[in-house]
Amino acid sequence: MPTLTELMRSNPDLRVDLVLTDAVLDLAATGVDVAVRIGDLRDSNLVATSLGTKRRILCAAPSYLASRPAPRRLSDLAGHECITPPDAQQWSFTVGAQERTVRAGGRLTVSSFEGVHDACIAGAGIAMLSSWYTRGHLAAGQLVSVELEDARPKELAVWAVYPTRRQLLPKVRVFVDAMREALSLDDSGLTEAA
Repeated sequence: MPTLTELMRSNPDLRVDLVLTDAVLDLAATGVDVAVRIGDLRDSNLVATSLGTKRRILCAAPSYLASRPAPRRLSDLAGHECITPPDAQQWSFTVGAQERTVRAGGRLTVSSFEGVHDACIAGAGIAMLSSWYTRGHLAAGQLVSVELEDARPKELAVWAVYPTRRQLLPKVRVFVDAMREALSLDDSGLTEAA
């Protein structure tokens, strides 16, 4: 939102209708000019431009970790409450030079990442969240980073996608450029993709 707000401030004729959803929309059918998608892209009919990568971290509230020891190894996650959206119960990790996926199980699933974040702060379990969600809460002590000895959460690609290969609209170009710059300057572990 800070990037979008600044973009609108510096471009007074720019009009934005922002749709916030974890669902994958059909851009052509909904009339969306540009979307930001995170992770692997499945729809080959879209034009995609890399914005960078997103660092994810495992975290939990101190109150949750007071009730049981923090996991130290990837296999330890099986004994913990892991909070996930219903369609994201597989967590990907980098183990050495390999990628490994594990099932993240728990008694609570939440339909949005904002809800997962809130449940994590409330002490419901461990969550895998973007560094941009957690930065302030880690600094304030509301969340604690859970570091594993043998694995780290896999970084995900961040993409701007749009439904047409025609010439890029100026409003889309200015948005894409602003997002790419914001992600490359973010000191939370987001880095510009080559």
